[in-house]
Amino acid sequence: MASETCRDAAIRELMAELSRLAAASHGHVLEVGFGMGISASMLQDEGIASHTIVEANPEVARAARAWADGRRTRTRVVEGRWQDVIDSLGTFDGILFDTYPADEREYEQYVVRDAAYIEHFLPAAAEHLEAGGTLSYYTMEIDSLSRRHQRALLRHFSSFRVGVVSGLQPPADCTYWWADSMAAVAAIR
Repeated sequence: MASETCRDAAIRELMAELSRLAAASHGHVLEVGFGMGISASMLQDEGIASHTIVEANPEVARAARAWADGRRTRTRVVEGRWQDVIDSLGTFDGILFDTYPADEREYEQYVVRDAAYIEHFLPAAAEHLEAGGTLSYYTMEIDSLSRRHQRALLRHFSSFRVGVVSGLQPPADCTYWWADSMAAVAAIR
């Protein structure tokens, strides 16, 4: 989990936008990566029908299960890497993707070589979204998406929208975040 100083208003603003996009239908939502639980709470505040959380880190998965206990919205926490469990989960009306490379190999493959980190998740997301469903995620391409990123999206989705969340202040201790704005993407199946 990220340190406490990462819990600022900027992160909350970005997570609120991603949650709003993924929960637009108020249907069944898959969240990939629980992290600090910020977007999980926001998704449920949007009034979704059910909430499935996939978390690879066992300690964070335990925290997610404790968080989910007693929630009004039907919530299940699935421990494991999304690559290993997604095919057993069914389909969803929305997916919020908020995870990062687990090791140097994944960083090299999916950050350095791909158009964007999300690219390796796009086929699985499209397969597990209902028609008209929305995948939401952020990218640090800051104010636009590269043509390569756009082509990757359009191979799997009928359309996409990009909005910019500005005024972010990256905390000094967060090594995964370096920009004062991020693009919030909604890819529509």
